[in-house]
Parts: sequence; structure tokens; C-alpha cells
Amino acid sequence: AATPRLPRGSSSGGSRRREYDAESWTGRNVAARVTAQAAPAFGGGFARDCAVVRDLFPGAFGAVRLGVHVPSLRLVDVETVAADVKALRVAAKDARAAVGEAPNVCAVIGVKAEGPAAILVSEHLDGGSLRHVCDAGGFAGHEAPLLHVAAQALAGLAAIHAACLVHGGVAPESIRVARDGRVKLAALGAGAAVAPRSAAYAAPDGLKTAAADVFSLGATAFELVRRRPLAPNGPEWHALRDGGAAFPSDTPPDLREVVAGLLHPNPAWRPTAAQALQHPELQSEVQRMAQELAAEKQHVQQYREDVARLSKHRLARSNTWC
Repeated sequence: AATPRLPRGSSSGGSRRREYDAESWTGRNVAARVTAQAAPAFGGGFARDCAVVRDLFPGAFGAVRLGVHVPSLRLVDVETVAADVKALRVAAKDARAAVGEAPNVCAVIGVKAEGPAAILVSEHLDGGSLRHVCDAGGFAGHEAPLLHVAAQALAGLAAIHAACLVHGGVAPESIRVARDGRVKLAALGAGAAVAPRSAAYAAPDGLKTAAADVFSLGATAFELVRRRPLAPNGPEWHALRDGGAAFPSDTPPDLREVVAGLLHPNPAWRPTAAQALQHPELQSEVQRMAQELAAEKQHVQQYREDVARLSKHRLARSNTWC
């Protein structure tokens, strides 16, 4: 069978910028077609901001749909969350203010009401969720793609925890992937307002803490390694939380060490997300992400300089008498 992998973008950032541009144009085309017909889908004033295009997949907290954020003409994920609208709005607002636009966290756009539930609107990635990879059989013992996912998800958790927040719902459904290889944590803020729908990835401590987030990511990675869904309860559920994770025989030792560390039953001995990123097997991924981020920052700086130069040139021309 072919080795499953996540395609990676160029370190120069060029392919990523092309994807952004294509996504923006897609958003414009879809918005033009559906805004008039789909406005009632959200109800109230929110219909002026977003329009639903179609259903996507089940999320960690509720159904996820594809939408268009009309003011910015960008594609967005629209996740239904069975939580109090005010509580979710406060949690999402705090998360957005604290985390901002972290590279490995889906940006939160807003929260609105839809009937008795709430709607969390966030950044859209074109590769779906990690659940698709799990359902397709995981990574079948292939180490590099899983380490790629783990490193980026841990970087997202490190950013969240550095802001003194917790995710509270790490699972395959809340990890989004892009076709260029980017991986981001989604539904930030929802975990502070409501519990996730499945207990299969919950930590043994049962608390919403940074250590619990790390365990949930370890459980997600373990599901990818063993290529079968995790049990939401029963003896298998307890065995995983007692340190009895049964890894397949073809699991590389280094990969086993990384995942087993995230699954340590004692939260005091479990590494933080930042500490886990220091593992030698993850350092190459961390260095690659740092290079891509530096290249992206350089592109943004160049863009700003070009805009400033063009504005100065136009101003000079407007002040010149012909």
C-alpha cells in the first residue's frame, strides 16, 4: 500500500500564498452564488456575515459546515456547539485575544446563536480533519507523517498553554489539516464552555488542564499508530489510562517513546507541550516550522515595504503638476 503522507508546502512560502489566493477567490465565487439563498441558514443578524455552503464532517463538539464569511470573502468552518451562547462568546473572545493568530491554531472569527445552540466560526483548512486520516487507516507504522502531525499539534498546544489557556477538546475531529501540510488545532474556546462529545481521548485525571490536553493529543496519536478507533469506555479505555497502551509490533521505537510519553498516567510526569517538542525525533519538524515561519515573516515584511513604496510613489505623482 502507498505510504500515507501529508503534502508539504515550499519552505519559501510561495505555494502557501498561492493557496491563500486561490481560497480567497473561491470564497468570492461561492459568496456570489449562495449569499442571497443561504442567508436564513443562520438566522438573525449573523446571516449578514456568513452563508452556509454545505456540511463537512462531525467535529469534536458538533457538526462542522463549510461557510463563507461575507465581509472578508473567506471560507470558514462553522461548528455547532451545544453551549450557552454568552459563555462560548466570552471563552472564544478570551482565546482570540490571548492566542491571536498562532501558526498552529485556527483563528476564531466569532460566535453567534442558532436556535438553542451556539455557532463557532473559525478559520478553514482545505484538508478536512485528522479524523479522515484515522478512518483511512492511520499511518500504518509510518513514522515521519505522524511526527509531522504531532509536532505541529504540540506547537499549537504550546501556544495555547503559554497564553494560560487550555483547549479542553483535543481529538482527531478538532485537528485540521491542509493540503500543503499545515496542521492546526480548531474549536479553541469551545472546551471552556462545554465538554467534547466523546470521552475516548479524555485524560485519566478528568480535568481541563494543560496536562490533560497533552494526554488527549497522545491518545489521538496512539489511534493513528494502532489504526483502530479508541474505545470510549470499558476495560480498553482504563488500560490506556493505566499505562497499558498496546502498540502494534511494527511501531518504530522512537515513535513509541514519543507517544508513550504523552500518555503517561501521572500528569506530574507527563511532559508539557513545550517539553515534548524538545524530543530529538520532533526537533527536525520544529526546525522546519521555524524556517517556514521566518520565510513567511520575510514575505509579509517585503509586502509592507512594497505597499509603502507604492503609496509614496502615488502621493508624489498626485502632487506633481502636469
